Amino acid sequence: MAATLIPDEGKGPLKLRNRAVRAALYTQRGARALAIAAAIIAATRNAGAAPQPDRPKLDRALWQAADLPANADVIEVIVRVNGADLAAMRTRLEARGHRIINEHPSVGAFAVALHGADLRDLEGDPSVLHISANAIVAAHADGSDSTGGRGTAARQALVTTLGLATATVSGKGAGVAVLDSGIAPGAELTPDAFYDFTRGGRRSEPYDDYGHGTHVSGLIAGRSSGVAPSARVIGLKVLDAHGQGTISTVLQALEFAIVNRQRLGIDVVNLSLGHVATERAADDPLVQAVECATRAGLIVVTSAGNAVAPPDGTRYAEISSPGTAPSAITVGAFDTHHTSTRLDDDVAEYSAHGPTPFDGFQKPDIVAPGHDLVSTAAVDSVLYTQYPERQVLDDHGRARLFRLSGSSMAAAVTSGVVALLVEQNRRESDARLTPNLAKAMLQFSSLSIPGDPLTRGAGALNGGGALDLAASIDPSYPTGEWSAPRMPTPVTTIDSEHDVWSQTIIWGTTIIWGTAVYVNEPAWSTATVWGSTIIWGTTIIWGTAVQ
Repeated sequence: MAATLIPDEGKGPLKLRNRAVRAALYTQRGARALAIAAAIIAATRNAGAAPQPDRPKLDRALWQAADLPANADVIEVIVRVNGADLAAMRTRLEARGHRIINEHPSVGAFAVALHGADLRDLEGDPSVLHISANAIVAAHADGSDSTGGRGTAARQALVTTLGLATATVSGKGAGVAVLDSGIAPGAELTPDAFYDFTRGGRRSEPYDDYGHGTHVSGLIAGRSSGVAPSARVIGLKVLDAHGQGTISTVLQALEFAIVNRQRLGIDVVNLSLGHVATERAADDPLVQAVECATRAGLIVVTSAGNAVAPPDGTRYAEISSPGTAPSAITVGAFDTHHTSTRLDDDVAEYSAHGPTPFDGFQKPDIVAPGHDLVSTAAVDSVLYTQYPERQVLDDHGRARLFRLSGSSMAAAVTSGVVALLVEQNRRESDARLTPNLAKAMLQFSSLSIPGDPLTRGAGALNGGGALDLAASIDPSYPTGEWSAPRMPTPVTTIDSEHDVWSQTIIWGTTIIWGTAVYVNEPAWSTATVWGSTIIWGTTIIWGTAVQ
């Protein structure tokens, strides 16, 4: 059925009390869950810290291949080497007859095709730091329960539930690079630029043979379905007609976005894709490329991943790579139940739970609307033709819209909100909005939703609250000084309900309550790794909450 907008009930009695009671209840549940989470985190850390003794340079996906001495199968791997040895390593790899697929200077690596039996030789090379599988990367969409209908009210309902009904910004001037299956151009959406990395990274006419990238891009900047309809979208196609690509292809596109960020005006990178994490973040080439992008000043938004609960119901350590990147804004999905009120929201059952495998980092960072969302359709794409029941009529009675669910959609909605923050920040300050500060704003202004921090992160996305913060904070203030001349009231009115912000920042494995977001902390610098040890100013830190 079509999403419907809940009518304005007028001024009526405040509903703050119900929200406050609800928030207190979930805080108590969350506190109990954190005691369990501490043990889970310790277990995943120990698991990641103790690989097989003779396999310290291989990710787990490659252990079996290396144990087969006669393995003649050709496999693709990412070989990371000491930076000074890149040229020499290329020479050695080519001399051994290995085919170099791509070079990835941002992470000091090569994508190489070789025989499984050759992994032993590479392991013994002192200049080799780590070897990862060039794994398949896939879109994070999970279908939809609803069918048919019209999309007339869909965007308005989404904008209202995000607290953006009265927003005065639309993402103008902000650039979002979407690494996905492409973008089908049309009246709804036209990319500012388009590069096809499934065909070598050349500039081309935009297209989307799978349909996922168009849906994601439409949620970000579609004229009738987008959160930030005035934002510019740069399409970087990394997934094929089956919604799949490789780590190396995504690395190529990420490096392209970093190098060309100023020329193309890229502020935000959306990664609604991923693969099962098989190694620590420090060894994962895709994670390290995300960290490189963040250090370059790009705000990277990733999907947490979609997961199915195992028979025993245990839901931990499900976060996909590159959502495991500490600096990324990793987003899980929640279900709005097609209402504007936040009182009936809950985390979608398929949304991946934290912490991250191997390292035990707190993820997701937040959750956002991601279930049964209507957005732009790539007509004649694989998804469009295989799932006709998900087609939605536009205002002209044409099936130009489409329904999808997943953390992919949640990440896209979040990227749209970040584009709004970029525009708002430029109105208030000459200083660029840093990735760390953008994440802190989203977390601090988030709203309560059922679940513990490993399910919902800091809370549910609150676009209106984040914009209030962006309008109040000037990041150009000197480090250590109060940077909010006018502090906003930490409440957002949505559908006549006054919803209190979480006022929480989850910094690595530490939960922070207090006023850190209002101070130009060293933490907000692009040079600071999210979750690293820092000296906080006037805030209160509860450092043992999830350690």
